[in-house]
Amino acid sequence: MKRLLAYLFIVLGLGSIFSGTTIAAVPMKNNGQGDLILSDKILEKFYFYITTKQQNNPLNFFITEDHQNVFIEIRKNTQYKGYSGSGPIARNVKKCQQKYKQKCFLFSNQRIIVWNNGINPIDSKKSKIKRKISYDEFIVRLKELGFYKDEKQIVKEKKTKTVKIESKKKEKTKVVKSEEPKQENNEKRIIEEKKTQALKIETKKKEKKKVAKVDEPKQVEFKPEDKEIDNDAPIIEIAETITVDNPSYEFQGKITDKAKLVFVEVDGRSVKVVNGNFTVKGYSPINTKVSIEAIDRWGNRSEPKIVKILLDIKNTDITEKIEPLNPSKIESQSSNNKVALIIGIENYSDIVKASYAKADAQYFKEYAYKGLGVENKNIKLLLDEEATFIKINKVLKKWLVSKIKPNKTELIIYYAGHGLASKNGKELYLLPQDGDPDLLSISSISRTNLFNEIKGLNPKSVTIFLDACYSGSSRDNEILLADARPVRIVADEQEGVPDNFTIFTASKLDQISSGFSEAKHGIFSYYLMKGLEGYADVNKDKKITNGELLAYMDENVSQKASELGRQQNPSLAGDPDKILMSYR
Repeated sequence: MKRLLAYLFIVLGLGSIFSGTTIAAVPMKNNGQGDLILSDKILEKFYFYITTKQQNNPLNFFITEDHQNVFIEIRKNTQYKGYSGSGPIARNVKKCQQKYKQKCFLFSNQRIIVWNNGINPIDSKKSKIKRKISYDEFIVRLKELGFYKDEKQIVKEKKTKTVKIESKKKEKTKVVKSEEPKQENNEKRIIEEKKTQALKIETKKKEKKKVAKVDEPKQVEFKPEDKEIDNDAPIIEIAETITVDNPSYEFQGKITDKAKLVFVEVDGRSVKVVNGNFTVKGYSPINTKVSIEAIDRWGNRSEPKIVKILLDIKNTDITEKIEPLNPSKIESQSSNNKVALIIGIENYSDIVKASYAKADAQYFKEYAYKGLGVENKNIKLLLDEEATFIKINKVLKKWLVSKIKPNKTELIIYYAGHGLASKNGKELYLLPQDGDPDLLSISSISRTNLFNEIKGLNPKSVTIFLDACYSGSSRDNEILLADARPVRIVADEQEGVPDNFTIFTASKLDQISSGFSEAKHGIFSYYLMKGLEGYADVNKDKKITNGELLAYMDENVSQKASELGRQQNPSLAGDPDKILMSYR
């Protein structure tokens, strides 16, 4: 029976509270207690909580035990009447404590401040702060409830406390002194009394002589300071449509307003404003919209700014990252008995260009020096206009003759440019910069004649790299002769090759030697030089044989050419087991 009566008492008591017959707020066990002055950081967040839209329903505002952090619970599109129950508050307290690893206390429940500081009446009307309130009015309300003090008030209170402490110290000192025994003798006491009487007489005489003239204080008329009232809402500066290329998007906006303190809400969420700029972050795999609003410290709220987010993800394949050529990766022992002639012709005078041939030759010079061990004084580099028919022949018949020592010199020749077969397909030619495809025999370098001329100089060994084809097409698959008929090449690359010669050719006789646009080199030249960096050294013995280099080039060149819809297979004429280079 007692339990039943107690239960009825609780139900009736709560009913009267929520029915509106009383205006006292329900005390909760999680309510904060004690003195509390809100910091600027907490003031800013509490103002946002107070001014949040009605339909977003701001529920609880918690403050941590150290008074440094807050936890806000806002339920969007949820309607509650009166106070939220103890159950939801207890759950939110737990969330706050888990987040900050310390105790949390309820400061406000649905805009009603429930913190007991001895001043706040904790009343559903007197302790409630309305939503539509300016920042200055907001500060005044908090000051009335004992939660805000300006700097002057804080300094004054500190001075008062200091004065009280000093007074107490002086009183203690007086008491101590009064308790000390008097040591003055009677004569001293009589002398002091006489001096005191004499001073009193002199003072009275002076007061009579003085004629006091007191000016009445002038009254100053009070004039209130004329301040401009800000009634204008903040202006949001941002594009109406923003296109992004990723579902996880981010974009910036700007706020213009007279007030320094401005708040921004994006779909009801608070976004930080720094020097008038804010950043919106979000995720959406489809086209979407966001609503942006701004409110200043005076309570002026902007109209919602609707921004369309358009997702534009391009179906681009992730291309293989092409590693740049780097001759500094290799180092080998140089020899004075090694000589290199390097020719690169990209820009021809009368026919289409051979793309990247000039860069190929410039890079190969570095590989000849660092990888193949040729000293710089023994390297001759001919590029474009330096590689005409006359100039090439001059180098072959003069410079090369002066450099080659019979049976001692190891000769290396590199050529990047156009090649072409004779009309009957029996002879192969390398085209100088001024070569004429119609006059091959008298304007171009015959491969057979070149080999015979070099053989006559009697070098110890000859290694030749030819990044050229003889099919009549350029690296970009352009025809060298617009009106030329297809030529059936019957020449044999292996025929007439001396025993001490090693010849690497970019492609078979009927294939095109292609360009590699991603690397800005010819396909053959790129993988030739990559192989010399050590990639062709299959067994990792710091030695690269002719066969190892050919295998590495054939695998990579053929694959890259097939991506271009072509066939290209490098070839080797010579001993595959011969060591081409050793490196450290």
